[in-house]
Amino acid sequence: MTGSAASEGRYDILVFCSDQHSAGAAGFMGDPLCQTPELDRIAASGMVFDNAYTACPLCVPARAALMTARMPSRLGVFDNQGDYRSSEVTFAHLHALAGYQSVLIGRMHFVGMDFRHGFTRRLGKDFTGSYWGYSAACRPDLREYAKGLRQQGCLELIGSGDTPVREYDRQVTAAVLDYLSRDHDRPQLIVVGTYGPHFPYIADGPRMDRLRPLFQSSCRAETLEYQIPPLRRKVQEAPWEDIVELRCAYYALIEEMDQQIGQVYGAFQRYLNRTGRKGVFVYLSDHGDQIGYKGLYGKQTFFERSAKIPLVFAGDGIGRGRSSASVSIMDVGPTLCQLNQTPPFPSADGISLVPALCSGALEDRQAVAEFYETLDGVPWVGRMIHRDGKKFIRYSGGQEHVLLFDTERDPGEERNLAGDYPGLCAQLGDRLNRSPAGPDRRADYQDCLERYRLLSRLGPAHPEWNPDTFTASERVRHVQDPWRRPAPQAEQGGM
Repeated sequence: MTGSAASEGRYDILVFCSDQHSAGAAGFMGDPLCQTPELDRIAASGMVFDNAYTACPLCVPARAALMTARMPSRLGVFDNQGDYRSSEVTFAHLHALAGYQSVLIGRMHFVGMDFRHGFTRRLGKDFTGSYWGYSAACRPDLREYAKGLRQQGCLELIGSGDTPVREYDRQVTAAVLDYLSRDHDRPQLIVVGTYGPHFPYIADGPRMDRLRPLFQSSCRAETLEYQIPPLRRKVQEAPWEDIVELRCAYYALIEEMDQQIGQVYGAFQRYLNRTGRKGVFVYLSDHGDQIGYKGLYGKQTFFERSAKIPLVFAGDGIGRGRSSASVSIMDVGPTLCQLNQTPPFPSADGISLVPALCSGALEDRQAVAEFYETLDGVPWVGRMIHRDGKKFIRYSGGQEHVLLFDTERDPGEERNLAGDYPGLCAQLGDRLNRSPAGPDRRADYQDCLERYRLLSRLGPAHPEWNPDTFTASERVRHVQDPWRRPAPQAEQGGM
């Protein structure tokens, strides 16, 4: 990356960050069912990271890690009620210091009273409530869709139709296109955040109709029993027909998002051509969705469909190819900062991927992730490390459980190799202990829980503290074809 744009610090940047897009559910990642021609085209022109992982398989901690290049627990962000200090340096701050207009359009799921964290401009609002406790459960504008926005309720509403999620993403896309239709004097760092393909699993009917026969022939029900309590608690049972339908909806949401990405990418290219500037486009998501694989739905696990994210860089000076290096969502910020020679992060757990943007090669790299939760009053800590095609997972709570997968030879993570390779487990466990995800912050976690339980009581009582929260309009139609049906008469009568 030695071009004039890099040396002058004048790459215009557009980062498109979706919500809950599993890395494998895209054509450029090898999925034969999901049609993503726009992303495929962008990926073919740039560098694809085949082993990119979130720092936490949950929205707010993952996005905190993206913005600050630090592990969520080091920021004190353990769950979706977590905030971090305004003095935490983000890549938006650093670009603003270098003279950039740092613009957030749409979603970043900031919590608390700071809705910018370094962005000099914010256009549009966030889908979720910004202030503590202002959740879907206390928002009348979301109506029946509220229950489908929760991981534990995601199977309650499946079908085709319009939703506040789809409406929000259309508004965000329109705002981006409007912004890029005008010229701007300062160099641009633009971060676009959408909510799709996050559940509820409700999407465009014709797209679902095309996908349905494909999934009917490929889906298989999975019944799994986990010895690990955090995983056992997350298992949700659903009939095969529901699994087929929700996967159709999830893929249809991805295909709709792909069209929006194509619109945004095209507008960005026209903006660069019109202004004569060089630019880099980045696509990623904060985490994935299990969509029923292994009996799990949504995120909050370290399995590939939950923890692995798509990551693509394309544009001026970016090579074409694929990298197999284990990289992290925390690496995005340092990469953008090195590209534009901004002031460096004062403290970062991520590294710059600039050396890999031409050749794809990156030596001695690993990706780590963490997830904190409480079960029956006992705090459990899950940690993951991925390196050289091997993934080591350790859960510590009432007892310790370990998992080891070869993600290259066994991408479905069907076989736990921990018992066969104790030496490798010890080696990766030692690396994990010495990584930023290593220190156990259970005391900090418990303290955060108490503080946010108290603060969250203000959310429903003070919705006026949520001026940056999107409000769904009455235009959104109710679900047209909900998959949930009454049980057959013979079953309703009991034994």
